[in-house]
Amino acid sequence: MSHLPDILYAKKIKSYTMNFNDVILFIHEYRFLLMSIMFFSYVGFTIWAFPKIEKGIIKKNKLIDEKDDTLSGARVHYKDLLIEVKTLRIENEELKKKLNELEEFENKIKKITFEENRKERFKIHLKNSSNKGKEFEEFVAGHFKLDGYQISLNGIKKGRKDKGIDIICTKDEELILIQCKNWKEDSKYKIGHEKLKAFVGCCTEYVNENKLFDKKVKLKFITSNYILDESGKKFLEESKTLQYEILKY
Repeated sequence: MSHLPDILYAKKIKSYTMNFNDVILFIHEYRFLLMSIMFFSYVGFTIWAFPKIEKGIIKKNKLIDEKDDTLSGARVHYKDLLIEVKTLRIENEELKKKLNELEEFENKIKKITFEENRKERFKIHLKNSSNKGKEFEEFVAGHFKLDGYQISLNGIKKGRKDKGIDIICTKDEELILIQCKNWKEDSKYKIGHEKLKAFVGCCTEYVNENKLFDKKVKLKFITSNYILDESGKKFLEESKTLQYEILKY
């Protein structure tokens, strides 16, 4: 009983050996057929697989070419962008210079225009002031004319050559020499002692030149508003010849 497994094992080994030998004999006997099958199978596989592999290779090469083209194009575009950026920087600097020059030129034009306008405004101001002055002189002259005086509008006739005497009033032996100022009360210009003293001097010179010693001479400084400063007020308080009047206009 103890030798039964050994016998079974030996039979099994013998069975495997016979099967293997059978396979070897089969391969040997049909070797040409098997080789033909393997050959045609290889050829068939090659014929089937080659186009796919070739197609895959072509596709891959195409992708590689496209990537190369894209990369090459990107490099060219990058270079173009660099050139463009540098050009824009240069142009931007030039533009800044031109803008600065333009701004300076505009400022010069503004200054010139302002100066010209200021001159025109000053001319208009002088004209308006002159008109207002003339109107006020005529108003004052009319006031004295109603009192029977003969009137000479010396300032309007002679302009700047009037020597500070705007109106000359005469009646019998009386002579009144008048200077008029039509200034606003809140004007920045005020009548000081210098203007009053200068007017007295002009009147004295006029009397001496025209030998009017036989006349009863009165000097009047007439304004449309109170425009005396402290020195003018003090001068009038101490003066025995000059009278100050306000005629509202």
